[in-house]
Amino acid sequence: MRRRCELARRTVGSLGVCVWLVAGLKGTAGAQDVAPPDAGRTAEPGGSPAAGPPAATEGGDALPLLSDDDILPSGAGGEAGEVDFGELELSDEEMEIPGVVVTAARGDRDASASVVSTEVIGRAEIERSGARDAAELMEERAGLQVTRSFRGTELWLRGLDPAYTLILVDGDRVPGRTGGAIDLSRFGVESIERIEIVRGPSSALYGSEAIGGVVNLLTRESTRDFGADGMASYGLGNVIDATANARGRPDRHLRLGLNGGFHYADAFGRPDDDPAAAEEVTGGSSRLQWSLGGGAQWEPSRRHRVRLQGDYLSRDLRGVDPGSGSALFDRTQLQEQLQVSISHQVTGRDRLRLMTRASYAQFREQYLLDQRGSGQLDQFEDNREHMGQISTTLSFGLPGNQAITVGYDQLLQVLDSERLSSVGRRARFAFFAQDEWVVFEEGPMNLTVVPG
Repeated sequence: MRRRCELARRTVGSLGVCVWLVAGLKGTAGAQDVAPPDAGRTAEPGGSPAAGPPAATEGGDALPLLSDDDILPSGAGGEAGEVDFGELELSDEEMEIPGVVVTAARGDRDASASVVSTEVIGRAEIERSGARDAAELMEERAGLQVTRSFRGTELWLRGLDPAYTLILVDGDRVPGRTGGAIDLSRFGVESIERIEIVRGPSSALYGSEAIGGVVNLLTRESTRDFGADGMASYGLGNVIDATANARGRPDRHLRLGLNGGFHYADAFGRPDDDPAAAEEVTGGSSRLQWSLGGGAQWEPSRRHRVRLQGDYLSRDLRGVDPGSGSALFDRTQLQEQLQVSISHQVTGRDRLRLMTRASYAQFREQYLLDQRGSGQLDQFEDNREHMGQISTTLSFGLPGNQAITVGYDQLLQVLDSERLSSVGRRARFAFFAQDEWVVFEEGPMNLTVVPG
């Protein structure tokens, strides 16, 4: 068990206190103590010692030779010579290395060999940043333009409107666009393992929404036998943040994880010509947000992996807006988001990989504008958006340093709003294909053609 306390960075002008607790427990059931064979003996394949000359070092000292069974001890319930790599623990620094990216080619790719440049924000960097949500985290990245408007906190890539930047969660599209933009402040960092940012056109694989680029928020997975961590902080402006995460492996083939978060901040005012209204009109809404999510991953064999993921978010935004004359309006926005998904991945030889995924997401926003002292200009809206997705992606290698990716996407959206005369429905079905062909490769230099 280890404990760590660190001060989370807050935005300029705020003061916060953070308490961080990390606990880890590694199971040892079934582990065997292996004694090295006697010096001066070699080990035969069966593990029994046999007479033979001793191994010598440069100094002439004899060293024992170990058998395969001594080097690779058996795991819990496993055969001799096998190692359950799932029980190996990595430090935060080791896990920070972005060896594999999944967004650029809709499948696992070596980050150093990926044709499309992918920026990766790992879990350790997320924790060091002190950011509360994905929007605050993006504000710290060079070359990313994050703006706040009536649409929420939106991201501009390569100077293009947010409508041309695709936001994904575990590779799935997210409902709840306002004016074409997804509010990134909806996604708390407590559930994010890493973020992959692909800048530039990716429409061949993701459609016209990805002309500016793709941002993929990958949720946390269990990597240890047991682990738990939590964080709590308080800052000026009555800013309260608390997160918790627990994960474990009750079985060598099963991994479970659970995370949650609570965030609160008071509204803040803004200058106004009317001194009486300046004390009440808000420039920023108060925010009360909480989330709960979890997942399970089952690997019955080395070639099969099934993953189930679910998340729920509730956010309450409140503020006071000015109207014509001296009118004041109390504004309330209640947002709810639910997302569940299941995926099955099969891997084979020659870089063969088949991924089938199905997901459902719902976003609901209730908007109330209540005029003080009158009801003539009151407004109420209840908007609901449902989104169902099914996708299959097949990737494999061909002779001549080629990697082929093919698949299809099926999307169904349903929008129910009082602004529409009837329920709106939209269905989309698309095929995609991409070929990565390494024409020339010599040391660090290579030429790769990617038609798609």
